[in-house]
Amino acid sequence: ALRGVFKSKLFAVTVTYIVLFSILVGRMFQLQIIKGESYDEQASIQNTKIRAIKSARGKIYDCNGKLLAGNELSYAVTLEDTGELEDNISKNTMLLKLVNLIEKNNDKLELQFPIRINKKGNFVYDVEKNEELRFKRDIFFKKSIDELSAEQQNMSAEEVFNYLRYTDEPNTTRFFSPDLNDETTGNKLEPAYTDNEALQIMTLRYALLMKTYSKYEPVTVSSGVNEYTVAAIKESQADLPGVEIASELHRVYYDSEYFSHIIGYTGLISSETLEQYEYNEEESEYSSSDQIGKTGIEKEYENELKGSKGEETLVLDSSSRIVEQERTKEPVSGNDNHNIA
Repeated sequence: ALRGVFKSKLFAVTVTYIVLFSILVGRMFQLQIIKGESYDEQASIQNTKIRAIKSARGKIYDCNGKLLAGNELSYAVTLEDTGELEDNISKNTMLLKLVNLIEKNNDKLELQFPIRINKKGNFVYDVEKNEELRFKRDIFFKKSIDELSAEQQNMSAEEVFNYLRYTDEPNTTRFFSPDLNDETTGNKLEPAYTDNEALQIMTLRYALLMKTYSKYEPVTVSSGVNEYTVAAIKESQADLPGVEIASELHRVYYDSEYFSHIIGYTGLISSETLEQYEYNEEESEYSSSDQIGKTGIEKEYENELKGSKGEETLVLDSSSRIVEQERTKEPVSGNDNHNIA
């Protein structure tokens, strides 16, 4: 009888299943227990990115060693696309909340956007024609200005604003609010935002768009913010993914009433200037969030005053979230200047 059991097909099938199951259990044990930690670490890390660290700008003194232009520590609100908010409604709601928190505490956005609303309530371009065309090149995702159609080149500021606001076309900034015709009744829905609110959200969305290829370099939304803004942002941190409070150095001028025309001033680098610098290897380290000398000594001695940026390496997981960061190159402060007699 026992011999018959061993010879039966059921016995052979049972043994086969037992062997296969044992192999499966053994393999799972090896993957999850023995090498689980190693595989988990490898799976969580996707790649690394390099992020720039800004340097301190050189100081300006007179011939007697009196400080005329220096740097003071302050706080800034920064924004980066973490990918946590995927739909437009969530993104726009978060960005509008950020704007309201900043303005509520008497601070303001400092980002430049080529369109503004004038005192008469009309949309107008706030840049020169060449910069306007570069702006249109970016929002229509063209490789060059020459690829813009005649219609796109001649679109008014209001037409461009409405295009950005309502479009649901792929490969656009995809900023739009649900103030379209109701498909069921044909009635026009109430706008989700006022024109001014839509313009502010658009400004932030455009700034993030311009950071697409340097995603892990945060956009500076507002500099030199007061302690009330800092507290408000930190209290709402859970509702503001990608928003951080960063310490930074801002330019301060002394005796500016007498020397302002000589010292000059700094300001956010323009897209036109940035584009020019991209063709110069020595100046290529500038980014759209950098301050640059605009006039006077600040401009003439820009190369000496600007310093050299540092670098930090970011380790990203498979969801593009930062899991580790390490400073790999220290920033070098700019040289001081003693050229005012």
